[in-house]
Amino acid sequence: MPQATVVVAGTGFTALRQYMNEQLPGVRLEMVAPADLRKNGFAADVLIPAMARIDGEMMDRVEGLRLIQQWGVGLEGVDIEAATQRRIAVARVPSAGTGNAESCAEWCVMAAIAVSRHLSAAEETIRAGTGWGTPRGRAMMGRTAGIVGLGGIGQALAVRLKPFGMRLLGLQRRPDPALAERLGLEWIGGPEQLPELLRQSDYLFLCAPLTEQTRELIDERALALLPEHACIINPARGGLLSTKALLQALSEGRLMGAALDVYEQEPLDHNSPLLGRTDILATPHIAGVTDISYGGIGQRVAENVRRLLAGEALQNCVNWDEIAQPPSAVGQVTIMSAAENKELIRNMLAELGKGNAQAFLAAMADDVRFTVMGTTKFSGTYNGKQDVVNKLLGPLTAQLEGGISLTPDNFIAEGDFVAMQARGSAKAKNGKSYNNNYCQIFRVDNGKVHEVTEYLDTELVTSVFGK
Repeated sequence: MPQATVVVAGTGFTALRQYMNEQLPGVRLEMVAPADLRKNGFAADVLIPAMARIDGEMMDRVEGLRLIQQWGVGLEGVDIEAATQRRIAVARVPSAGTGNAESCAEWCVMAAIAVSRHLSAAEETIRAGTGWGTPRGRAMMGRTAGIVGLGGIGQALAVRLKPFGMRLLGLQRRPDPALAERLGLEWIGGPEQLPELLRQSDYLFLCAPLTEQTRELIDERALALLPEHACIINPARGGLLSTKALLQALSEGRLMGAALDVYEQEPLDHNSPLLGRTDILATPHIAGVTDISYGGIGQRVAENVRRLLAGEALQNCVNWDEIAQPPSAVGQVTIMSAAENKELIRNMLAELGKGNAQAFLAAMADDVRFTVMGTTKFSGTYNGKQDVVNKLLGPLTAQLEGGISLTPDNFIAEGDFVAMQARGSAKAKNGKSYNNNYCQIFRVDNGKVHEVTEYLDTELVTSVFGK
C-alpha cells in the first residue's frame, strides 16, 4: 500500500489510534487539536473529524486532502457541499453491522438502570456510611419506553429493552409497521406524532440523527408533555435536547433524572451545571466506545483508506456520485468546450505563450514524472506536491480506462492563468483517444486551482507549444 497520512481533528478518543494502527500499520496517523489544525495546517490524505466542525476553511488547511472519513455515523459537523466543491470525498460508517449500534444500546440500558436506581445517590450514601437501605429505586418492568429514531441504535435498543417487560413505542421518519412487529413495538408513528409518544413515555430514548429538523427536538414544550418523573436518555447528539429546558425540568422536580453521553458543546465545560447533580448521569461520549465497536469501525475506515489509495469507489460515501464524475464547472469558472471555442482557446494559449515560459510552481520543476494507477487515482508526486497534481489531473484521470503513463512537459503562465502540456496516450471512456499531446488551461487563485477548459486535442496543443 502506498504511504498515506491520516489526521484526526482532535486529541480525545485515544483508543482510535490503537485500532487504526492495527488495521493500517503502514499509514501515518496524527491527532491534532482542531484549533491547531485550523491555525497551523497539516498535510494529509484523510481527515477524521471526530467531533470537530469541518468547514471549507478547515479543508483548505489540510494540504492534499482527498477524503473526510468519519469514525462513526454523524456528519452534521461536516460541510458536505464545501467538500464536494473541492472534490473531496465524505464518508461515514453505519452503526449497524460494526458493533457500534449494539454498544450504544448497551449504554442506554445501563444508563436507564443507573438513573432508575439512583446510582449516584447510592454511591454517596454508602461512602458516607449513613442511610443503609436507601435510596429506593424504581423498576423498569411494566413501564413505557419511547424510542425516537429507529435506525441501527434504536433497533438494537428495542431488542434489549423487551426482556425487561417494558412496553415499547417508536418514532420513525417513515413508519414501517413490519419493522415494528419484528421489534415487538406496540405502536409506531411518524415525526408529526411525537407529542403522542411523549405523553406515554416513562423513559425517553433519543436515537435520532441531528438535522435542522431535529435540533432541540426536545425543548421546554416537549418536556412538559412527558409523564411526571419521566427519565431521558440521550446517546445520540447533544443538539437534540435543550440543556436549559432539561435543567429547568429537573430543578422543578418534574423529571426523575437524565442520562447524557452527548452535549450541545463538546468537550463539556468542567463547570457545566449538568455536572455534580445526583439526578444526571453524565459520561464523556463513550456510549459507542467499546472493543467490539472500535474493532468494527476501524475495519470499515481502513477499508475506505485502502480503496482511496487504490483508486476504487468508496463505501458509504455521501457525495461519491458528484465527485466521481468529471466536473462541468469548478467554482464560478465555467469550463469551455474545445470544439465550440477552438479559436478563443487558441488565442488564449497564444497570449499565454507570449509571456516568459516558466515552470508552474517552481518547486515542482525538476522531476515531473508520475503514473496513473487505475481509473481515478495515481501515485507519485511533483516534489512532494501531490495535492496540486490531484487538482490538476483528477478530472483527466476520471475519464481514463486502465493505467497510463504521462510526462508533463511544459507549464506556461501569464497572470492567473496556467496552461499545462503532457505527452502520453490513453483511451477515454467516451471512446476518444489521447495521443502524444494533452493540454488544459487552469486559473490559479490564491493557491486554489480552477479548471477553465476541457481536454484539448493534439492539433490545438501543437499549434501553440510547437511540438
